[in-house]
Amino acid sequence: MKIRLLLIPSLLFLLTATTQAQQDTAALIGRWDMTITTQDGKLAPSWFEVYRSGYRTLVGEFVGSGGSARPVSLYQFSNGKLNFSIPPQWEQGSGNVTVEGSFAGDSLTGTITYPDGKQNNWSAVHAPELKRTETVSWGQPQKL
Repeated sequence: MKIRLLLIPSLLFLLTATTQAQQDTAALIGRWDMTITTQDGKLAPSWFEVYRSGYRTLVGEFVGSGGSARPVSLYQFSNGKLNFSIPPQWEQGSGNVTVEGSFAGDSLTGTITYPDGKQNNWSAVHAPELKRTETVSWGQPQKL
C-alpha cells in the first residue's frame, strides 16, 4: 500500500512535466523561413522544420544557404532557447554546423556557426501554411 501511495505522486509529476514540455515547445513546432545574413551583408534564404517524435523529442529538417534538406536528429529547446547541430555537407572545416537562437516575440533570431568557425546571424518567421481553400480547377493543356 505504501509503495502505491508513493508511486502516485511520482506518476503525476512525470505526467505534468511531459505536458509542460509539450506546451513549451508548441510555439517551435512547424516550418520556419530563415534568412541568414552573410559577412558581406547579403541575405541568404534558408529554412527548417520542427516536429515531434514521440511525446517530447523534437526532430526535423534543415536547409542552409546551400545544399539539400538534411535531417536534424534532435532540436534542443529550453527556456525559449533553440540549439541544434548537424554534420557538414559541403561546408569546409572539421566541426559541425551549429545553430543557436531564441524567440524575439513570435520570430526567432540567432547565430549559425560553420565547421570552419565562421559565424553569421539569422532570423526566422513561421512559414505560411500552404493549404488550399478551394478545389483545384485545371485549365486546358498548353502545347510547349
